[in-house]
Amino acid sequence: MKLEDASILWFALGLALGAVSAFQLVAIGGQNNPSEWVDHYQALIGALIAVLAAAITVSAALWTESRRREDRLRSTRAMLPFSLSELTEYSQLTVMRLRSVLPPVTGSDLNDQIVTDPFDPAEFPHNSLEKIQEVIEVAPLRLTRGLAELISKFQVYHSRLDDAKVDAKIRFSSFVSVETVRRCIVEHLELQARVARCYEFARFLADDIRQGPITYPELMRAAQLNKIFDDDELELRIAEHSNAHKMKSRI
Repeated sequence: MKLEDASILWFALGLALGAVSAFQLVAIGGQNNPSEWVDHYQALIGALIAVLAAAITVSAALWTESRRREDRLRSTRAMLPFSLSELTEYSQLTVMRLRSVLPPVTGSDLNDQIVTDPFDPAEFPHNSLEKIQEVIEVAPLRLTRGLAELISKFQVYHSRLDDAKVDAKIRFSSFVSVETVRRCIVEHLELQARVARCYEFARFLADDIRQGPITYPELMRAAQLNKIFDDDELELRIAEHSNAHKMKSRI
């Protein structure tokens, strides 16, 4: 039920209860003359009128606020596809640059190999996340969890990527392994999968955002969009990542 509908319902209920109370007072008082009844209960009548007036005022204020939030949600939602596109571009560029520092020959025996090639990180899309935050402020509760988790994952995974760099040289530090780079790649594939879940809502094709752990097919679809094919080790990391999300959701 929408907020304004609930306000109108409560107002109608209050009005009905007030009318019932008035009729009961008439029956109990045994007043046959309306003027005498009004004179006898004028204080109570005045109080009931004041309560009804307050109810009307509160209902109108709630309805106005609800309409204002809906109008703001529509306007911020209209800009959401642009913000989501920037988030996708950021994560795709990050994946591409992470893959560029991996050794040309891959395999499980290379997981502990140290990566020392320069890594140029993509610019973090702060403005896009701020736009999504504006949607969260006015969106219904059923939507805020998915959008808030999207922002949280972007910040966490970006922070992990920062931890893998050292000073202004923007090079991986000596302890960063091939396995760490692969993990970062999978995490940014997850970000793209989370963004993909929001597109239908952003384009007004759906009123909800899909919840739940990111699945293996979603991660593989993101991998294909990043032109990642026939990479058995990365596919194994994707499977492990999706299983970890599935187990975490059951806890």
